[in-house]
Amino acid sequence: MKAKLSVVLEKGNQSNYQIVTTITPEQYNAFKEQALLEFAKTYKKDGYRPGKVPLDMVRKEVNEIYLEMDAMNDIINSSLDILLQEHKDIKFIGQPYNLDKKVE
Repeated sequence: MKAKLSVVLEKGNQSNYQIVTTITPEQYNAFKEQALLEFAKTYKKDGYRPGKVPLDMVRKEVNEIYLEMDAMNDIINSSLDILLQEHKDIKFIGQPYNLDKKVE
């Protein structure tokens, strides 16, 4: 992504942390567009070679929820990458849980 994500690490109970990532609607749409481009690379449709289906057709046929899921996955991974770069002194273990998406 061109614009850097805003990521804040907050200390929670015991060894837990809360990660707050703030993105603009433009950034979110850019993540969704990137997800669409990734889907298009392998998308299959009769009459087209795999990965050669026009992007507009892929956009109409791919369920929006898949793009949102892929975008959220990329946002989480990008946020974690930023945190790992900025907080080299903290040894993170385990996987993120209790994901909460808020739109304001």
